[in-house]
Amino acid sequence: MQELKKQNFLKGAAILAAASIFVKIVGAIYKIPVYSILGAEGTGVFQVTYNIYTLILTISTAGIPVALSRLVSAAAARGNTGLVKRYFSVALPSFILIGLVAMALMYLYSDGLARLMNNSLAAPGIRVLAPAVFFVCIISVYRGYAQGFENMIPTAISQVVEVVCKAAFGIAAAMWLLRLHNEPHIVSAGAIMGVTIGLGLCIPLLIWYKRKLDRGLSITSEQTEQRGKLSVFGSLMKVSIPITISASFMSIMTVIDTSIVNGRLQSALLLTEREASEQFGIYSYGLTIYNLPPALIVPLAVSIIPAISAALARERKDESGGIMKSSIKLHNMLAMPACAGIMCLRRLYWRYCMKSRGRSRRPC
Repeated sequence: MQELKKQNFLKGAAILAAASIFVKIVGAIYKIPVYSILGAEGTGVFQVTYNIYTLILTISTAGIPVALSRLVSAAAARGNTGLVKRYFSVALPSFILIGLVAMALMYLYSDGLARLMNNSLAAPGIRVLAPAVFFVCIISVYRGYAQGFENMIPTAISQVVEVVCKAAFGIAAAMWLLRLHNEPHIVSAGAIMGVTIGLGLCIPLLIWYKRKLDRGLSITSEQTEQRGKLSVFGSLMKVSIPITISASFMSIMTVIDTSIVNGRLQSALLLTEREASEQFGIYSYGLTIYNLPPALIVPLAVSIIPAISAALARERKDESGGIMKSSIKLHNMLAMPACAGIMCLRRLYWRYCMKSRGRSRRPC
């Protein structure tokens, strides 16, 4: 049984990793024409907008898929199908409400958020992204429910649909706005509109998958244990809040870094807001490679949660320990080569800079 559970965990990790690789490849291809259309100034606005969205998104949804998958997996392992459905019926309206609040705050205070980032040009993009936060709150519940059954296919397919739609609609909107001779920050808002559209189109797909999963569930008299709504919501919050706090740390640091960099460009170098946005856009070009390794690590972390929870629910500590050891080995197999590769790229770039400086007698 332990070996079988490891195979299920590895299969789920492989599915999510493959989807993440595809998402990153399409995302990289998407950024090439988008950055070319936006230019350095538009790219800077785009990155500022996306950093704010990422922070609010993480606070809204980071913990719920993991918390729900953990609780659903444990209940399903004990055969308590009624409790499985109870978790979903409480989680969905709760996070719809959280999503509505987050969307309203993001839309109504878009100008204030943009000024906080020392880039008022980002306000239109923030307003465009506001509905995306609401969509993700819904999506995270459906993904967490499917992951609780160790079914990573809905998550993977929804990620693929999201990134393809983001690329297609984002590039089309940016090109259309550019042809209308709009300012770079307006074109940037159009490019980021693809994110909102892509997320919205994922919801019908996930609803279909959820209904498919429900058809495979059967409720018997011994599977109808119920808990109160407040008790279920408390269980969700107890698991999701610590995860959200830890997951938000990097996003918070990124937002602070973005605000400081834009502010220092304007105050220390005496650049205008547009000039500072252009310089920040150039800095943003180098972030794509840095973000690739985490895209491969996160699927492993997501896939082991329901597997370990199910093993613990069955009181099989050896099985859960074996899954954990396997995941650590896989993390090391991915993280160490990625670290070495980025260090080699940095070294090659440094040599290129030194050669360029020798030829032109200017700093690289």
